[in-house]
Amino acid sequence: MAFVRKNLQCISGGGSNAPQLFSLLSTDTKLLTLGANYLDGALKILAVGDFIIARCSDGAQLMSVATNDGTHVTTIVIALA
Repeated sequence: MAFVRKNLQCISGGGSNAPQLFSLLSTDTKLLTLGANYLDGALKILAVGDFIIARCSDGAQLMSVATNDGTHVTTIVIALA
């Protein structure tokens, strides 16, 4: 499957330079959602250091945005469930 923008919602932050917290619902696996460029469709709203709580088809994970160069977004995993 592919990233679905409407399934990514900001749930906290956005009023300062502090990181934002997002919630992501995905039918993809944890590994796929962590993959390079998976979140490119959200590059205009994701900043380096933002956090994403992702509920995936095989569990959940907490990710952080590692890079956003204006073309591609990469994430790193912080915790798995």
